[in-house]
Amino acid sequence: MVFCSTRHPNTQAEYSIFRSTHHSQHGSCSEPLEARPHHPSWRHSAQQASRNSPFPMSFSKSSPSDEQVSETEILDVAPIDLIHGMSKHFIDSMPDGFMPPELKAQALDMEFHWVSETDGPCRLTSSISMNPTDTFETCPPLDVVLMGAHHPSYTPSAAELAYIRKAYDASSAFLTICGGLMAPLQAGVLDGKTVTAPRFMLGRLRETNPSSTWLEKRWVRDGKLWTSGALLNGADMVSAFVREHWGRQEGSLAWTMADIGAWPNRDVDYRDA
Repeated sequence: MVFCSTRHPNTQAEYSIFRSTHHSQHGSCSEPLEARPHHPSWRHSAQQASRNSPFPMSFSKSSPSDEQVSETEILDVAPIDLIHGMSKHFIDSMPDGFMPPELKAQALDMEFHWVSETDGPCRLTSSISMNPTDTFETCPPLDVVLMGAHHPSYTPSAAELAYIRKAYDASSAFLTICGGLMAPLQAGVLDGKTVTAPRFMLGRLRETNPSSTWLEKRWVRDGKLWTSGALLNGADMVSAFVREHWGRQEGSLAWTMADIGAWPNRDVDYRDA
C-alpha cells in the first residue's frame, strides 16, 4: 500500500506525504477540502502497504517467496508529480522567462513523505526500490493522502489497517488509485461511501461489499474521499483534484501547469473510451 505525499517507509506499507505551508490567493487545500481555517499547513500523503516493496500489481513473473511481498505499481503513485509540479521546490527552479514571478508567487510550500511500517527499502515495479522518509510512528498527521495498490496476493497487517484509519481520520483529502482502494476497503474507510474501482473489479466488489455504492467512472469524489479506476485513470483524478482546489481561476498556477503539461481531463464516464 502506498500513501502519496512525500514519505517512503520501508517494508510493509508505504505512504507518501507532502506538507504545504503556503496558502495561495487562488485557494488552499485546507479550505475547499475540509474547512480548516486555522490550519497552518497542508500535508499530502501517499500510502503503500508492502513488505519490502511499495506497490502491488506487477506483471512480471514472481517466485513463491515474492507472493507475500507488496510491490507497488509505479503508475499508481506517479500522479503525485502533478501536485509536486506546483511546489516551490519545483517552481522556484524555473527561469522567470518560462515561469513569470506572478505565477511563482502562487507556488505551494509542501513537504512530501513516503510512509511505511518500518524504515527499510520498499519495492516498486520494474525493479525499483525506494527508502521511506517516515514510519507509522514518526509520520506527522497528513493533510492529503494518496494511496496506490499493493500486490493482489498481499494481506495488509493489522498495523497497516490501523494506520490507514488513522491517516484517513486526520486528513483533509484521501485519494486512492486503482487497487489502492482495497486496503482502505478492508480498513472500513469505504463503508457507506460512493466510490469506484478498476472496471473489471466492479461486479465482484458490488457483490462482496454492498455497504458501498460502486459507480463505473474514471474517478469518484465523496466528500474528502477520492477513488479512481485502473492505473492511468489516477492521473485524471489527481488532475481533477488539483483543478478543484487550486485551478478554478483561469491564469492561476494550477491552470497554467495543467496547460503546459497537457494534464489528462478525459470524460469521467468513459464515453471517450
